[in-house]
Amino acid sequence: MKINNSDFLQAVWELQLKKLSKSVLNHHPRDERSVVSVSDNSFNHSVSINTCERHLITNLIGKQQAFKRIRDLIASKELTWSYSKITFFIDKPNSKEAFLAAREFWLSNGVRTGFSEERRSLNTSKIDNYDILSNQCYELLKSKFPHA
Repeated sequence: MKINNSDFLQAVWELQLKKLSKSVLNHHPRDERSVVSVSDNSFNHSVSINTCERHLITNLIGKQQAFKRIRDLIASKELTWSYSKITFFIDKPNSKEAFLAAREFWLSNGVRTGFSEERRSLNTSKIDNYDILSNQCYELLKSKFPHA
């Protein structure tokens, strides 16, 4: 079965949001997490999809065709390479807004961020209901940002 570029980009966007709902968190020892900083590096890391994950975009086309489509969409500036042409993402204003919304979601749920000078360590939090909250974050992002 075939998929047009518009539907393929929508599928990329939904995968980007799904990844974003979890990747705005750093993982630490003892199963603790912290919210990433607001920086270009954190943004790029949080929204990027590895080319090895292209099979997660859609099952309507094979991996080779998906890779060709990704390269074509990058050539037409619909997608952007990140990190040595192994990761890519949709780089639109909504992408940055979704990144900030995901950060805010986790911060509002008590996950800490930053560095404590007093303790000389990162501020981290244990999240007991991580799977439930990450699904809630994804649903929130999908409702606020249905299209790139």
